Amino acid sequence: MPSMIEIMKKGAELVNNDEEFKAQMVDLDGDIIFWRFRDDKPPVTTRTDKGVLVVEEGENPNSQIGMALNSKVLLDVIDNSLEVKMMYLHTELVKGNVELARHHVFALTPYIFGMQDYYDSDPEFKRMVVEKRQEITGA
Repeated sequence: MPSMIEIMKKGAELVNNDEEFKAQMVDLDGDIIFWRFRDDKPPVTTRTDKGVLVVEEGENPNSQIGMALNSKVLLDVIDNSLEVKMMYLHTELVKGNVELARHHVFALTPYIFGMQDYYDSDPEFKRMVVEKRQEITGA
């Protein structure tokens, strides 16, 4: 079964190689967020580096924002069964403050929308998301 870091890395690979999403991310740089999944290991750090989204294992100590959430929350966003803007209802902010979180999470909008697009268009990516959902929900 895929881990959340594998899903997030695959999503970043797809988005980083898509001209439309690259154009949306070109000015992004320095946004660092860690994601602590309550039901999956390892934690994941996403960071923007001169328009490229980098996904790394662990909690980067330089992260401006840290979030704790269940895997299902991000999977629901990816398959579009949960609106991105509703994600905060299911996420605990463990580092940073709400205003800072809005800014840095907003920088990930192209990445999140890209993963939603690829859920519908890339069979391998969709399979990873579906398998992970089945693993954590038993359905």
